[in-house]
Amino acid sequence: MSARFPITVILGSGIMIWGLYMFAKAAEFVLHSSKAAGQIVSIEREDTDDGTMERPVFVFTDAAGIMHTCRSASRSTRCFFIPGEHVSVLYDGAVPAHAVIDSFSSIWFFPCAFTGMGVFFIASHYRWMRKVKLEKESHVD
Repeated sequence: MSARFPITVILGSGIMIWGLYMFAKAAEFVLHSSKAAGQIVSIEREDTDDGTMERPVFVFTDAAGIMHTCRSASRSTRCFFIPGEHVSVLYDGAVPAHAVIDSFSSIWFFPCAFTGMGVFFIASHYRWMRKVKLEKESHVD
């Protein structure tokens, strides 16, 4: 066995487990959250070493009739929301300030990306092992 085994399989397994954990937390939040209509009020821009990052700021009214203004936890180099756009918001009924825009990118992107990266690392190891095995078999002849 090569030193590559522990690195790719252990790293891939760790990343995949973290992705599955994130996926379970996101699913739990979605299942237990309340839904409300919201609206994008602005786009915050932040200069970083990687360039300008944007995140939407949105408002929604919870079940008790209290209006909340929240900044999205997710940010990117290009925001796909525009001020004035109506969005669906999921929020924790016990802590309404814990709210997210109900979209794939806000809820599911990172869990899917981490799980996929982990699977990729593990699969690349087995692909590499198969290649090594085939090379050994071809040299035996």
